[in-house]
Amino acid sequence: MPEGRGLRRRELMKSSKETVEKSIQKKIENLLRNLEEREIEPEPRLMGWSEDERVMPTDFLRTSLFKVEKKGRRRKYYVNERIAALGNLEVYFSGEELQQNDLDVFLNVLHLARGSDTSNEIIFSANSLHKQLGKKNNCDKKSKETIKRSLERLSSARIKICTSRGWYIGSLLDDAIWDEGRKSFKVRINPRFAALLRNGFTKVEWKKRLEIDDGFSKWLYSFVSSYNSSHPLNLETMMLLSGTSDQQKRRFKTKLRKSFEVLIQLGVLKNFKIEKEKIYFERRV
Repeated sequence: MPEGRGLRRRELMKSSKETVEKSIQKKIENLLRNLEEREIEPEPRLMGWSEDERVMPTDFLRTSLFKVEKKGRRRKYYVNERIAALGNLEVYFSGEELQQNDLDVFLNVLHLARGSDTSNEIIFSANSLHKQLGKKNNCDKKSKETIKRSLERLSSARIKICTSRGWYIGSLLDDAIWDEGRKSFKVRINPRFAALLRNGFTKVEWKKRLEIDDGFSKWLYSFVSSYNSSHPLNLETMMLLSGTSDQQKRRFKTKLRKSFEVLIQLGVLKNFKIEKEKIYFERRV
């Protein structure tokens, strides 16, 4: 091949390579820009709601983040584990397993923080939270330790949630401190988590949740409160979202029927139907 033609070919290849590299770089820059635009910005002030309600971002209640506890089973530890979520949500979790009793604690910490600046510390005694959780016995040393361990889990848990409206990576609580001198907890809400309420929230009637004794029915109550579609759900989907360790469909159906009956008695649901692998229910307005 003549030297001039070979030189020109090398120049064309070099130019083509540079064009491709610039194109790739531009795509990366656009992707990063889109991620920055979609990143959920901190919320300076938490929204308010009534005394009888508890509030949670809807997306979180449509996942298996807060699992159904099982007596005698130790909590698991997860490292960037993808957990079950409804629809197009992608949720990853790292930390000690969270359960329905942790959701009770978190709902009430959020409740105490409602209407306040997210930079403020939320200060409360173990006894006051114990009473809010519906406990009728005295808040003894064991009860205080239970609250402390729950706050530790909520503070150390790391969650990544991606939705069509944005993404969030962080903890549920910024930090939690026990002040021995004042005999009180000091907690700060993560401002970016508080911003998730802007993207959609679910209200839970606290008195009704307190009337529910078992973790499975509590999970079902929170989930049906967040789900306002008339489309049926698959049985397997419900099993995954509950985070239950019981994977026998027949036994799960029995448990589901009992919990649906509990919600009908509480006035949460009008009716429900389980047909083979499909779950139907209608909420009361």
